[in-house]
Amino acid sequence: MREVRDTYLDRKEKYDAFIALMREYKDKRVDNLGVIAGLKELFVGHLNLLLGFNKFLPREFEITLDDEVEVAPDETIKDFEEGVGFIEKVKKRFGSNHLVYTSFLDHLHVFKYGGQSVDEVYREVAPVFKDHPDLLVEFTKYIPEN
Repeated sequence: MREVRDTYLDRKEKYDAFIALMREYKDKRVDNLGVIAGLKELFVGHLNLLLGFNKFLPREFEITLDDEVEVAPDETIKDFEEGVGFIEKVKKRFGSNHLVYTSFLDHLHVFKYGGQSVDEVYREVAPVFKDHPDLLVEFTKYIPEN
């Protein structure tokens, strides 16, 4: 954690995105492959950070130098960081109501793993954001169109 923080001293949004990803991983909202994909996006150009994460992964998911580490386009990184920023915004907005925030995350999780269609997740999330139209509008940027 310290090495990541020190690497991104001048890019707080990168470090914040890393922390958010680690929370999602710890809370089992992101699986091993998902966290590896997120780390590959965040750690572009920092192979030492990517390989250093091996100590936290099960052996069968270990990242090796033989793995093809793709360089993520800047746009992909920007989209990922904006998505993490949106989730943080929802968390801050509903900070006093943890149930609403976790419900929102649960819907995202179910959607991600194919349990809900785009329409279903929208119908479930819309009432949660009924008094927060700005969040609903921003949310639609992060779900695919039908």
